[in-house]
Amino acid sequence: MNPLQIIKDNTDSVAQLARWAADLSINGLAAQPDDVVLATMVGVEEVSRLLDSVKVHLAAVVEERSECGGVAEGLAAEYGHSRGVHLIEHVTHISQSEAQLRVRLGKHIRSEVSITGDVIPPQYTEVARAVETGEISVHVAERIIQGLEQARKFHISSEFEQPGEFEENLAAAETALVEQATREPADAVGIQVMAWRDALDPDGAPLRDEDVRARRGLRRGKERNGVTRFTWDTTGETTAMVDGILEEARAATTPRFMPTGQYNELEGVGITLTDPDQTAELLGDGVDCTAYGVVLDAKDTRTRAQQDSDVLDGFVRAGIRATANEMGGIKPIVEVTAVATLADLEAGRGVGWINGIDEPVSIEYIKELACGTGYRLVIQGEKGEVLWMGNKPRLFNDAQKRAVVVRDGAKCSAAGCKKPARQCDVHHVEFHSKGGPTDVDNAILFCSEHHHMIHKSPFKIEMRNGRPFILAPRWLNPRQTWRPMGHPRHRMPRLKITLE
Repeated sequence: MNPLQIIKDNTDSVAQLARWAADLSINGLAAQPDDVVLATMVGVEEVSRLLDSVKVHLAAVVEERSECGGVAEGLAAEYGHSRGVHLIEHVTHISQSEAQLRVRLGKHIRSEVSITGDVIPPQYTEVARAVETGEISVHVAERIIQGLEQARKFHISSEFEQPGEFEENLAAAETALVEQATREPADAVGIQVMAWRDALDPDGAPLRDEDVRARRGLRRGKERNGVTRFTWDTTGETTAMVDGILEEARAATTPRFMPTGQYNELEGVGITLTDPDQTAELLGDGVDCTAYGVVLDAKDTRTRAQQDSDVLDGFVRAGIRATANEMGGIKPIVEVTAVATLADLEAGRGVGWINGIDEPVSIEYIKELACGTGYRLVIQGEKGEVLWMGNKPRLFNDAQKRAVVVRDGAKCSAAGCKKPARQCDVHHVEFHSKGGPTDVDNAILFCSEHHHMIHKSPFKIEMRNGRPFILAPRWLNPRQTWRPMGHPRHRMPRLKITLE
């Protein structure tokens, strides 16, 4: 079979179909009845999935030949590239992320030939079959394999697990997900992928949490024409907080944050205010407000992206302006909902969800978040019905926060940590879920990193005479001595007074 001849024989037909789809006349797609439009859409999608399968296998072959013989002798090197992905990107004009997807998926669904000449089947046979027959798209296949790979990566064998049991369950999950992908939309399959992943490896959720935290990061790009692009990979907690900030700002009847400095001119941002005094205050004294078109209704013509940028800019500036003795004045906006079956909850296993975030997190992580922001516990039955919904735990009020900030020295209580109070939260020493009161005598100031560390480490904390004390594990502290925490600003020296 000559693949190039097949492509050449069908190119004219595909080009004719493309012209027909774009034709707005009585003979084109726009004039066709509904059933023809829908049937054509389904048919084109089926053909497209088959072509995508070929693309994946081609990319995998290019990558294999680029790796063969080393960097200096492979296929990519012959065309001046260090990797097969770069060669694929160059000759096909697709994005690097798309080229990486094809290569990555190809490695999972292609068979291999051993040194003895035997054919080794692909790791995920059902996914491979469904992709090659055009039953599922390559993007759905990637989501299925990604979820199963996460379950495999973080799986911890238990003493009750039979030999080969996990692999059998993994194969059953693959079959079920492929079958679902042939009849349901991709997003619905994605939800089931996460459900199967957590069912296969419920004890792996804490490890996945650590993996997510390890992949967080903020990257600064190059400045181009006065604009700098940042790429921010956030955890579910941070994503929910940013979403909450933006949603609250979008719901406001008047703009809460405006551009500052040289960018605050009304003509530049499209803002018109009803009150001339407000307009004058915005622009500066001595400005003729009528020249800027003051009207009866407020109007904001900034794009959504510009508005969101101004909101985050405003929060950054508010944090910078906060003094070392203040908590920043930003109320908690994340309400965490922990969802689990009753059996998993009692066993301390299962997952929870942060509102608005698709990726589940472990119950341990949910409990950690609850210390600072509170969470609402929802217990479900076997069919997903809600058996019980608890109240959101009480949080420390502003007066209590100020008291803790003063007591702990206006920065994180961990030894050597210099993060100011505005970058910290007040947490329960004795967990609220275990009956700990929301009182100053049960509170401690921690930054996010040290709070997470305490939850994951063998260190112990308890309150003594209104102050937090910490106990290190025996290998660090052989005498098991409790040490005070915090950085109080004023300590009265002990004076030795001799009475004559």
